[in-house]
Amino acid sequence: MSVKRDTTTANVWALPMIYVVTTAAGAYYNAQQVGILKSPDFFNVPQSEIGRTQSKIMFWGLLISCFFSFFVGALFDICGRKPVLTVAYAVLVSVILTMPYVPTINWLIVNRIGLTIAIQFLHAHPLVIDYVKSESRGKANAAQNVGNLIGEAFAMIVLIQIQISLAI
Repeated sequence: MSVKRDTTTANVWALPMIYVVTTAAGAYYNAQQVGILKSPDFFNVPQSEIGRTQSKIMFWGLLISCFFSFFVGALFDICGRKPVLTVAYAVLVSVILTMPYVPTINWLIVNRIGLTIAIQFLHAHPLVIDYVKSESRGKANAAQNVGNLIGEAFAMIVLIQIQISLAI
């Protein structure tokens, strides 16, 4: 992969690692959301309503994040890459940590909106353009896809095994 001058190895590794983290975090969140909805200690949603409730939560998260897509690129250009990525990671961690503490399903929807917006900002970064020469951008995008696949594999192998062992 041909990279631009002053691009470090860490910069190149960041491209797929962003996708590893966001894919695994999204899978973890989805699995935990089902557990929280079903749990008598949280929302106690009947099994027959889990799918409908989860779909409603995901729908609003995706719909609202679509409106933010118009601002993502502009925010990177105005504020810079590091501040936007740092805030997006902070939001991602915050929504995962606060999910068990939301008091109502409506607040769970707000929490989910935070997750989808954070993932959207992390996926829409212009780092490939910043770090990689134009003749290697296909390879860089392939590396990001590998990161996505690694995140999926991590979610399937590790997170699902945790859920099975905890009977979530």
